[in-house]
Amino acid sequence: MRRPRCHTFRQTAVGGHSWQRRELRVMHGARPTLRIGILIIGSLFWDNSERAVWRRERLVIEDKQRIRARIRYGRESTAGSRKGTFTMTFSGSAAPGIAYVVPCRNEISDPAGLLEEARLLARAEKLDGAARWKQFGAIGLLLRNADANRLALELRASWAQYFQTHLDPSCATLTCCATNENAPLGGDGLLQMPWPAGLDAEVNLDGVLATVNTPTIVDGRYLGPKKIASSLVHAAKNANYLCENVLAGIRTFEDRSIWHHICALDPPFIREPEYSERFVRLVNMPLTSGCIETLFGWVRRSES
Repeated sequence: MRRPRCHTFRQTAVGGHSWQRRELRVMHGARPTLRIGILIIGSLFWDNSERAVWRRERLVIEDKQRIRARIRYGRESTAGSRKGTFTMTFSGSAAPGIAYVVPCRNEISDPAGLLEEARLLARAEKLDGAARWKQFGAIGLLLRNADANRLALELRASWAQYFQTHLDPSCATLTCCATNENAPLGGDGLLQMPWPAGLDAEVNLDGVLATVNTPTIVDGRYLGPKKIASSLVHAAKNANYLCENVLAGIRTFEDRSIWHHICALDPPFIREPEYSERFVRLVNMPLTSGCIETLFGWVRRSES
């Protein structure tokens, strides 16, 4: 019996980084597919509201990978349940921290499939509307090798067209950043950052989607750990977001500095039973990898 003919597509190294070549063996007449993941830097990873349903239905959470990511507590929430809390943003001027890439359950075979993943991610982030995009942020795409094959080229072109058609060019997310960095999202909807570097293994996907939030910038700079701690103590009156990120393994180079400023303010909530274990873990987090050792090294130098 004759074997059916196959088409083979090979992906090669990108940007000088060597990575395992993967063959997409596609039965004759079928379309190739690309593997997409979600780059997660905050509560999208641990929030157990409707986001838990999204994670269960759309992601292979057991295949999550820790990555190095330049992130910080850079956006101050001014309304809602997290008023006074600083939430996570990408920041090219931040020292590397730790985030996650989680594969999507479904492989992508056409632009409609990619847009569906982006739409559901936007819904989970409450960014499912043009007004919300303009005020809070937008979804960006990063392809490992946009020239890998015809499908990758098609996805990049269709994504840019959709993004430029639906997003208001005046959206602050496209321009808002500190003076010593560039905005992480381009006008074509592509993330302006390198391919994620895995802490434990290579990120063997073809692309990632990520939420880019508009940061809070004052006089060209991010607000520092002291201001973040003060906002948590006096406005939010809790540090739930910070603690949950730490317990989930999401770290920034300013974590300990924020914590020390919270302690200096001595708010009543740090003595409540539900906080005790969390803050002890924050202070005594074991240095289990070179990346974390380096991370805390930066913090110690900044605090000295």
